[in-house]
Amino acid sequence: HPLFDPARENPKCAELLRTMVTQYSGWHWHNSDTARVPSPPLAQRLGEIQAPTLVLTGSRDLADFQSIANILAKGLPNAQRETIPGAGHMVNIEKPEAFNELVLAFWSAR
Repeated sequence: HPLFDPARENPKCAELLRTMVTQYSGWHWHNSDTARVPSPPLAQRLGEIQAPTLVLTGSRDLADFQSIANILAKGLPNAQRETIPGAGHMVNIEKPEAFNELVLAFWSAR
């Protein structure tokens, strides 16, 4: 899937991704989702969440995930939006140093 293209470009990331996919049981494909759909939808209630939130994506993540991140960053009152250049969806294994730096800086500021 194109979601993982950036991770597959780096042999170390590709191996980690292969291990994760191989070890995944596929549970959600074979079982019914028992979660209840909240009303109103959670996307309409983001303003109620007061926890500091780091909304982090890679610049090469899919457009849908970029859009979701932008919605979260706009809707959450205490959100900080960051993008790691050159990383895709698996940002923490594709660019671990940049990921760790942003996360540690975010928590240090709290």
